[in-house]
Amino acid sequence: MSRWEHSFANDWLAAQVTIDPGALGLISRNQELRFSEFQHKVEQQVQALQTLGLASQVVALSLRDRRATVFLVLALQKIACIPFPLNPDLANPDRAHLLKQSNARILISDDIDKSLPASTRQLSLRQLSRAGFSKPLQPMLPLSMATVRPALILATSGSSAMPKGVMLSADNLAGSVIAVRQRIGLEHGERWLCCLPLYHIGGLAILFRCLEAGAAMVLHESFAADAVWRDLHTQRITHLSLVPAMLAQLLVAAQGNRPPAHLRAVVIGGSAADARLIDAALALGWPLCLSYGMTETASQIATRCLSASGDGDIHSVGRPLGGVQAEVVPCQSERTSGTLRLRGEMVMLGYANPGLETGEGLVDGWFETQDEGCMDERGHLHIMGRSDVVIVSGGENIHPHRLESFISACAGLDEVGITGRADPHWGEIVVALFVGTIDADELERWCREHLPSHLRPRQFIQLETLPKTALGKLDRPALHRLLSEKPVNVSEH
Repeated sequence: MSRWEHSFANDWLAAQVTIDPGALGLISRNQELRFSEFQHKVEQQVQALQTLGLASQVVALSLRDRRATVFLVLALQKIACIPFPLNPDLANPDRAHLLKQSNARILISDDIDKSLPASTRQLSLRQLSRAGFSKPLQPMLPLSMATVRPALILATSGSSAMPKGVMLSADNLAGSVIAVRQRIGLEHGERWLCCLPLYHIGGLAILFRCLEAGAAMVLHESFAADAVWRDLHTQRITHLSLVPAMLAQLLVAAQGNRPPAHLRAVVIGGSAADARLIDAALALGWPLCLSYGMTETASQIATRCLSASGDGDIHSVGRPLGGVQAEVVPCQSERTSGTLRLRGEMVMLGYANPGLETGEGLVDGWFETQDEGCMDERGHLHIMGRSDVVIVSGGENIHPHRLESFISACAGLDEVGITGRADPHWGEIVVALFVGTIDADELERWCREHLPSHLRPRQFIQLETLPKTALGKLDRPALHRLLSEKPVNVSEH
């Protein structure tokens, strides 16, 4: 039997209303909501959803309005529905695939989409507002807790394959929230700025952490470096979550200035970070915490907060969080790695399927991550990259993430993406696609001087930009496609 009811986040919200109803719970669009007002907004949405007949079903959300998404996620959970936030910019085939996979027959979106089949019931925010908030809340029917039930479905990023729906239980989410709080710390009255999308676990996890701790979520509708830099000061932000690309833009907006003293933790995740970027931020006093996690683990499973001196390898993400079992080979040399397997309270129920049956994608509760790594003698995880993008050249396994971090030290290079091209002699050759003021010949000379032979790219392609996902991660399938689509400015060595 689950330790948490399906409305675990609403229980936390109700607890904060009891503890300190006047404390700030949500700040967005220059509006401040106390916890009592926050709860009232959620209850209004519950009334509208009940008026429209929604209960106990998967409901997809495709909204650009992040504030509305917050209220609807909590309201849907309160009426035993399973919210499934989607990226509103998803391509139609990907969206159709995810709706079918999760058996989501209701979609709440900004506008009605005529391309969807008639079997999908569509509701707009306008229809919800017209449903009215005047009717009293209907009593909730108690859920049977005999079986574990999803509290949320989220899609994987799709940066290396077709996106999948991930079913997360209340226990998964609560276990993650509590373990992260124990590692990073978050106190009543503190403020966590969220500029990450809410169709991603990195964004929604901030909401749940703030509700549990009695902290305020400061919600931005999109990422804008200048706005984040301003609010770090004016909103007295204590916590911030970013992907590396956002951190790079924020350092530019800060113009060499140090962050405010009240900022306690800047959590960096989503993709591998550039060593130069991390060193530059640490030198200016940014309190960085490198994290590793994924949708399948309800956010972080390991986090390491760095000291100003740098603390060594940026691929070390520290010890696993409390409650996480990690199975991986020990670190013995630079080339030692194996596939990481995880088990624990925050590991998903399974991938979504029409019957919402648990266990898909798991073996005896273990999740094989497809990430390559090792565990050092201190119990710290080192993440090399995904096993499904490893390049095998001349019998050597080459991890693109790690090679990208090495090459990023080259002056004049802004960004680099590593992929492989099929080769009849070597199996694959390493290809570097890059952005910067340096040209292909100069980059090749730098690689020849600084990298061992087995790691050196044999082909260089200069681009204006590298393909990215909506979250700012390198889009590796798109990167690989560029090998055939952009055969220009190529220098082979």
